[in-house]
Amino acid sequence: MIDRVWDLIDQVLAFIVNAFNNPDDFRNDPKGHAVNQPLHMVLGAGILWVTGSWLILAIFIVLWEAAQYALRRAKFWDCVADAFYMFSGAVLLVLISDRNPAWIPYLTIVLSVFAFGLWKRIK
Repeated sequence: MIDRVWDLIDQVLAFIVNAFNNPDDFRNDPKGHAVNQPLHMVLGAGILWVTGSWLILAIFIVLWEAAQYALRRAKFWDCVADAFYMFSGAVLLVLISDRNPAWIPYLTIVLSVFAFGLWKRIK
């Protein structure tokens, strides 16, 4: 059982390293965009859930995206979009966990931005 856990951890770390080393804005790939941005939302929510700190989340987002921009030549707007979705995932987590009804219009706005990005990649 412990070997399976270590294998899973190894796969997740390999996925993260690969994602960092190969930034992609999925310009002509609507399916890639449809998977990439929701994963950024999950990542942002997960970091906030694990650490419980908005500051740590903000530092992670800034460092991760700045490093991708500077070291891996990621496109600026891809970094902005990734940061937006990570932050949005964290906000959505807080709104839903507090049973705040504002999560519905908030999610609508985020999904509208997501749909626009998807539409731009389909054209």
